[in-house]
Amino acid sequence: MATSQRVRLGEGSTWTVLADDFSVAGPVEQYLEYLRAADCSPNTIKTYAGCGTYFVTVTEVGQQK
Repeated sequence: MATSQRVRLGEGSTWTVLADDFSVAGPVEQYLEYLRAADCSPNTIKTYAGCGTYFVTVTEVGQQK
């Protein structure tokens, strides 16, 4: 199951999504980076990271069939 993970960077922090094998979930991370570049609220990024875990989990379950 995928998980959202808080990442501390210098003075601040952000969120990312990790797949079952602890790799960064590429498409979700690209969207989160877009939100960071658009200067979205940290709470918005956290919420979308949570939604990204669902996307990754559904994708992984679909590949197992």
